[in-house]
Amino acid sequence: MFIKGIKILILSAIVSATAAVSSFAAVGSVSAFPYSLEFDVESLDRVCYAGHPGNTVVYKDGIAVTPDTSFRIESKSNGPEGSEVKDLSVTVSLVYENNDHSGSYKEVVKQYDKGDLNLEDDFRIISDNAAASLESRDKLYSDSLTGFEMTLQNNSRDIKKKTYYLYMCSDDDFDKLANQ
Repeated sequence: MFIKGIKILILSAIVSATAAVSSFAAVGSVSAFPYSLEFDVESLDRVCYAGHPGNTVVYKDGIAVTPDTSFRIESKSNGPEGSEVKDLSVTVSLVYENNDHSGSYKEVVKQYDKGDLNLEDDFRIISDNAAASLESRDKLYSDSLTGFEMTLQNNSRDIKKKTYYLYMCSDDDFDKLANQ
């Protein structure tokens, strides 16, 4: 009887350990976002305005870009199975403080829908028309209350999002930042 009880305990421990290991492995593969971005400019870290959702202004770590900056989609090998670039969409939004400084607005300035992207080509962050429109409204360049966010959404089996924060600056300002 005693030996039978020990065998049951050992068998239960083995089954529990197997279930725990397989569930941790599944969580790790599902949580990884399958794509990253490579920009055609030198990577310059910047603090970016990320909105005003409540009682406080939010800033996030991001990178400096110019209106002419392009990006390329890179596939990660550790992404979930079944991920294909045709299921990826990208939204570039302008985020800026409202007039009474009680919140923020978000405007979509460029949208790449599912099927628009691939792993071979470069894509512009914003179009020339969008840049001209934003410049005429004095909203093209980032400051302490204006910024951009670029959201990647993988629409395959499990919908996942990843957001990049961007500090848009002129070519001259970008060069000054690069030489600091």
